[in-house]
Amino acid sequence: MADNTGISKECTQTEPSLLRMCGKPLLLPAVEHFITREKFFAGARIGNFTIEWLGNNFCKHFIDTIETNTPSRELYTWAPTRWTHDPNIVGALGGDVCEKVQTAFAHVFETIKCAPKSQKMLKGICPNEYVSYKRSPLDDVLFAICWDDVSSNGKIGIKAFPISDMVLRIENSHISGG
Repeated sequence: MADNTGISKECTQTEPSLLRMCGKPLLLPAVEHFITREKFFAGARIGNFTIEWLGNNFCKHFIDTIETNTPSRELYTWAPTRWTHDPNIVGALGGDVCEKVQTAFAHVFETIKCAPKSQKMLKGICPNEYVSYKRSPLDDVLFAICWDDVSSNGKIGIKAFPISDMVLRIENSHISGG
């Protein structure tokens, strides 16, 4: 079944055992109007973090994104049970046409706000890399939107990779969706 956007609401998990749920879902608020450029820029403070840099793909494909009437959502967090690539994760979440796979930037912003500063505190329990998926408004390609605090200093970079780039995700990746 598809809604008026043409996006299928029926999701088919190709490999549900590939992901394990981490903790409880986040209940994210509805957002009436979100302008990505106004929230995501070098020097912007989001919760415990400061954006240090934005990747070229992120800027080219997403910086001018404007979202309106983003509904509230329960956002689940998943970790791969083994090393894998983004297309496999997207399949396990329900496939690239499933609306649950994509995360609005308003909600990416909220997840960054909620994240703890020191990844070292969560070693072995929660991941070091955060990944959400979003389709590019320029060419309709599905991208992995990634950010991390690898140095545990509160400075993050935000990057975007087409899922066809086959970036390897490991067990400490924090996947949003579903």
